[in-house]
Amino acid sequence: MRRIKQIGDWVIPILVGLVMALIINQFFGMQVIAGSSMSPTLRNDEVVYRLNKAKVRHNTVISFYAQGIEKNQATTAKTIYVKRVIGLPGELSGSCRS
Repeated sequence: MRRIKQIGDWVIPILVGLVMALIINQFFGMQVIAGSSMSPTLRNDEVVYRLNKAKVRHNTVISFYAQGIEKNQATTAKTIYVKRVIGLPGELSGSCRS
C-alpha cells in the first residue's frame, strides 16, 4: 500500500503536467523567425509565441503555411510566412502618387 502511494506521488503530477501541456498547445504555439522581412519588429532567429486561431485585425502579425501561395518560389508544406495585416477582405488598398 505504501509503495502505491509513492508511485502515485510521482505519476499524478506528471500526468497533470502532460494534460496541461496538451491543452496549452491547442491555444498557443512557438515559432522561430527565419529571415529579415519583418525587421525591425521581428528579427532573424527570434523566438515568438503565437495565439492559435486568433481573430485577424489590422496591423497584427500573422503566420501561415505558404505552400501554393507563391508560384515562382519553391515552398514546401512546412514553409511558414510571417506577415503584417494591412487590409481585410472587401477593403480597397491603393498608393499615392506625387
